[in-house]
Amino acid sequence: MNYCEICGREFPGHLLAPLVVSGKGTQTVCPICALRQRNLIHGLPKGTPFQGEAAQVMHAEAVGYLAAREGE
Repeated sequence: MNYCEICGREFPGHLLAPLVVSGKGTQTVCPICALRQRNLIHGLPKGTPFQGEAAQVMHAEAVGYLAAREGE
């Protein structure tokens, strides 16, 4: 398990990826924070999903992972 450098939550390693964050350089982030950063940078509404299928699948898996952990 590894941690997202933005939210600090623990995720399986395959759900974390490098993302260039303005003013902070490259950080390893979860799909949830990656989507939030992407939408913020591009001025998109908060609920705007990823357009790429793989990215959206990873986001859904991350959301499901957190939901399952909260249910423990």
